Formats: sequence, C-alpha cells, structure tokens
Amino acid sequence: MVVNLEFIKAIVTAEEILLLDPLRQEVLPFVEQLRQQLPHKTQPKLLGGAGGGDESVPEGAEELPLPFEFQVLEIALEVVCTYLDKNVAELEKVLILCWMLWPRMLVLRILNMLEA
Repeated sequence: MVVNLEFIKAIVTAEEILLLDPLRQEVLPFVEQLRQQLPHKTQPKLLGGAGGGDESVPEGAEELPLPFEFQVLEIALEVVCTYLDKNVAELEKVLILCWMLWPRMLVLRILNMLEA
C-alpha cells in the first residue's frame, strides 16, 4: 500500500514500512507513534495470566488485531489529523485577532484618506 497523506509518504507492506524523509520535522511524531504503538516482532504476544490465576479473557480481547498495514494507516491518519487540527486552531486565533482589529484598521485608513 502507498500512503501519501500531507507530509507522510510511505510504502507499507504486510511486515514493514518504507518511509520517505523520516527525519523531517512534521514526520517525527509519526515515527514516534509507530515505535510506541506497533509491537516489535521479538516481543511475545501473550493473552491471559502466567498460570494459576483467573484465565478469563478481557472483554473485547477476542477480537483479532488489525493487519499491520491498517495499523500504520490508522497512526498516519491520527498524526495528520492532529497536525491539521493544530494548524486550524492557530489560524482561528489569527482570524479572531484580525476580526477584532479590522474596524480600527478601517477607521485609520479612512482618516488617512481624509488627510490626503
């Protein structure tokens, strides 16, 4: 699968991800999320206790995990949405400031026109 979302550009196979420009500032959170959320192949996946105790399966644990490709895509979407959400919040602040200053700027422009 090819992933091309904003600044995240990658080729994802069933077992690995090839990431273009992984050291780019915007891509670093994606790389960090991948490291945190995706299990390493060497880590054993154990379900239940180490013996003796209650062997009940937690609710929802019987569901199979998503395939690797979908896990990567989910993380990519989360990172890009967070990035865009942050940018929108910054733009909203600027727009509110401009909206608040617009009447003053308009009055100054009219005064400048009257003086000329």
